[in-house]
Amino acid sequence: MLNYTTIAEAYNANDRIRQTFKNMTAALTDEQASMRENGEGWTVAEIVEHVTIVESGIAMICDRLLTAGAAKGGKSFGEAIVSGEFVEKAMASQNVKLAAPDIVQPTGTRSIADSLAALEKSGETLDGLRERFETIDCAEFTFPHPAFGPLTAHDWLALIGGHAVRHMGQIKRIVG
Repeated sequence: MLNYTTIAEAYNANDRIRQTFKNMTAALTDEQASMRENGEGWTVAEIVEHVTIVESGIAMICDRLLTAGAAKGGKSFGEAIVSGEFVEKAMASQNVKLAAPDIVQPTGTRSIADSLAALEKSGETLDGLRERFETIDCAEFTFPHPAFGPLTAHDWLALIGGHAVRHMGQIKRIVG
């Protein structure tokens, strides 16, 4: 996971992970949605909201980076160029609690169903970027991640599934 060689591979993995995430969380009861790990931190509903906020934000970042690449005129042929440094940092952080910046903090006002509807919408937005990912070279343009540093659009695309998987593990620990 994360170290994809083609855009198609990254999209297929993200689609599978998004579907697994939706299947895992859609049927949770209100009681489960309000549970917290060890009685502290975010509720399960807030975790789902956070994943949705992050994916939507990543879609906007990728759009900007792809726009910058298109303006430069470089061509791509569908390969995913995921930074080894990013993969290394992401793998090393798997069991480390990371603090989410304010911009991706959940509001606590969304139901799981509302968050999943928003997740569906961000998935559609990302699907709309696929052709650009497959044809535009945007490898020299980056946007900073608070924990991993400057990431390319391909790194951000790879991060989508890894982020959801991280939080699926958290949800499993909470609801059992």
